[in-house]
Formats: sequence, structure tokens, C-alpha cells
Amino acid sequence: MNLSDLRIAYLCIKGGPHPAHRPWMQSLSCECIYIPRNILRRIFPSYILTGKKYDLAIADGFSALPIGWLMKRACLTKKLAFITTSSALTRFPRFSSNLLKDVDFVIATSSLMSQVVRGLGFDRQMVICYPIPELSDFFKIEPSLNSKKICFVGSYAYVKGVDLLPEIIARVRRKVKEAEVYVIGKGGMIRESEGVRAFGYIPHGKLLLLLSECSAYLHPARFEAFGLSVVEAMAAGLIPVVTKMTGAKDLVEQVDPSLVVPLDVDAISARIIKVLSMDVGEKEVLSRRAKKVTEEWSAKTKETFLRGIAKVLQVSEEDTFSTK
Repeated sequence: MNLSDLRIAYLCIKGGPHPAHRPWMQSLSCECIYIPRNILRRIFPSYILTGKKYDLAIADGFSALPIGWLMKRACLTKKLAFITTSSALTRFPRFSSNLLKDVDFVIATSSLMSQVVRGLGFDRQMVICYPIPELSDFFKIEPSLNSKKICFVGSYAYVKGVDLLPEIIARVRRKVKEAEVYVIGKGGMIRESEGVRAFGYIPHGKLLLLLSECSAYLHPARFEAFGLSVVEAMAAGLIPVVTKMTGAKDLVEQVDPSLVVPLDVDAISARIIKVLSMDVGEKEVLSRRAKKVTEEWSAKTKETFLRGIAKVLQVSEEDTFSTK
């Protein structure tokens, strides 16, 4: 049996999946089941009680997992897979552990997420498959490696460590006086201060322009399941500095392990100072390596997803690659 012969249901919240997960869904011959955003409608899941049965249900994210669990319990699917996408699991550990008992295998979006799931007692099969963002526009960027500008892109959320940026840049500027950080993203606002420029949400074209003005990218996350903005910045040739609690550290380590630092303001500031103080030749080496790592990863990640599923289900994925 081939992977393309299986009856697969892909479960995601209405409006989804995330753009970087959509290639996974599109690579499979599957039926997408959209789960209502309204919690009350989600409690009465008539949208899955149609009598259809599947060989595999894939729950994309924590919100979709209870529906996948219900399908498995109601014998509507033979196998249940779970794609980890956030730290929500850790907020409800007992509930998560009970749901995971009916999960046959996990697709972790980073080694960080695989550790989280193992920590909840999951002892069955797991594969690591990174998300698949569209990076073509970012590869065209030539960063300003002489610049002392740093960039952060993401929602203004506590877990992303945005509130740490003013303190970090203040410490950096004691050594590198012209250092500046661009803070880009939707949500709440961070107050501008010396060395901090807050842009809020901006169009894609302006994002590309601002990235081209920078030499480094900083992601001081307290917990980030992956961090697509990190790899977008790497594709643009910016030198990334991320915390150990950032899932995309798996790729940053391939550029230079020293660019992954503890979640500590002193450690983060020291590494940024080190990067900004490098001569242009050193920066060029890291910039080219960042682009290369991202390009190689981007080219093979879809196959990693398909092969991971096929291996766990013990079916062939050959037809899937020849037709997608």
C-alpha cells in the first residue's frame, strides 16, 4: 500500500492551517476538516460525526487534538497523529498527557517540542518535521553587514521575550553606541526608547526593506515552538542570535552553535555585542552560511514530513513524491 492510497483526515482550526503547514496538507491526498473557532461549537462536533472513517487523522495543533482524540475513541480513525505547534501542551499538562495516550505518533516541529512531548510521558514514535515557509523573497535580500542594526519580527507576546529588548539594547549600546533594534510585529506596542524603534505591523515589502538594513536578527524567546521569523531572517542573510528556548535553534546551531544562548539578558547582550563587533569578513561567512543552511533545509523539509508519516505507518511514499 502507498501513502496516497490511505484515507487521511487533516484537522485544523477554521481559517487554517498556518501558511507554513499548508504544504504538508497539500502534499497528502487528504480531506481537510475545519474545526470551529467558537469553543461552544467545538464542544458539539457534529462536523465529524458523519459516518466517514479514515486510516489516519492528523491533528494540527493543540486545539485540534481533542477532536482527533474523539475520532480515535469513536473508531472513526485507525491512527491518530499530532503536530505540535505551541507551548499550550505545557499549560495543561495533565489534560495533555491523557490526550496523548491515544496518539499513535507525534510530528514535532522542533527538537524543543519533541522534548516537551516526551516530558509529558509520550513514549511512542515521533518524527521532527520543520514547518515550510515561503522564503523566495527573503533569499533575494542582501543584508547590510556593516550596519549595527538588529531586527526582531513577531507578535508582541511575553513568550517571545519582546519585553527584554529595551534592556538588552541598553546593555549593547554601552559597548556598541550606534546599535539599534527594529521591533516589527502586530499586537501590543513596545515603547520606543533610545536604540529601540517600534514599527508594529508593516506590509511585506517594507519588511523586506527593513531586513536589508540590518546585519543581525535577535529572538530572545522564553518559549517558541519553532520561530518562522528566525529562518526568514536567516534566508535574508542576517546573523541570528536565539535563545535555547527557540525551536529554530536546530537550524541556527548549524550556522554556529555559539549563536544559541541561554535565556539570560547578560548572555544575550554579550553575544549580540560579539556579533556586531565582528569584522565584515567574519560576518560574511556567517551570513552566507545562514542562507545556505536555510536553503538546504527548505528544499528537503516536505519530503521529511512525507517520509516520516510513511515510515511510521509502514507504507510506501513513492507515489506521493511522483505525483505532488
